[in-house]
Amino acid sequence: MKDESLENNVVTLHGRGWSIRKLAREFGISRGRVERILLRNQHKRETGSEYHKEPEKKPSKLDPYKDYIQELLETYKNPPPTVQRVYEMIREKGYEGGRTIVSYYLAGVRGKQTTEPVICVETAPGQRGSHDWSELLYLFFRYRPAGKGHFLQFHIELFPPTVY
Repeated sequence: MKDESLENNVVTLHGRGWSIRKLAREFGISRGRVERILLRNQHKRETGSEYHKEPEKKPSKLDPYKDYIQELLETYKNPPPTVQRVYEMIREKGYEGGRTIVSYYLAGVRGKQTTEPVICVETAPGQRGSHDWSELLYLFFRYRPAGKGHFLQFHIELFPPTVY
């Protein structure tokens, strides 16, 4: 939490010669916070803008294999290889990292895939049904639209009845 009066007091007293340890004790804050306040103040005076620490970019275990993954995706377009298959193939090349980072990388490379929308057909009650039978069992299934349930009928007969 940013407390401007605290920061002003810390900067002023440090300018008068107070040590970081003495400032921390006096205001009941950590020495690290005192150092951050002084660092931000110094950066703001030098550049005129707020200090924002950039997160350090660490090399990934996957970085050496990204070109090979691109080759795999270009070679096998239809159907594209699954995350598990790509993971297995780069493991053969010496990859020692986990599967999750591979899946995140592939999701970013492939982008959001849109699926074809499902077209629902609405029929009147009793207009759509299916049936199947064997020598002993006759099964009839009728679809009822709009969440009114389904009708299922079992007959144990040698010959199925007439479907109406």
